[in-house]
Amino acid sequence: GATAAYATRVSAGGGIWDYGVTSLTASYNWSDYYHSSRVHGSSVTGDSGLARSLCRGGGSWATARAWDSNPFRIDKAYWRHC
Repeated sequence: GATAAYATRVSAGGGIWDYGVTSLTASYNWSDYYHSSRVHGSSVTGDSGLARSLCRGGGSWATARAWDSNPFRIDKAYWRHC
């Protein structure tokens, strides 16, 4: 499978937050958040603004993807408890 070119994985809000971009050319930005017990979600920005995941139950990953045609624009990623 494909591997992430630029990824960060950190502990956040009692869960695990994984975010990044697939390459430094036009590609997808992502934000994935996992929490074992709380309802949670994730978001990321790209060409069309903010893309939000659905709120997911504990024990599952919330995933958000946004197309980014401009690798030099500063986009943002977020996690949340719903």
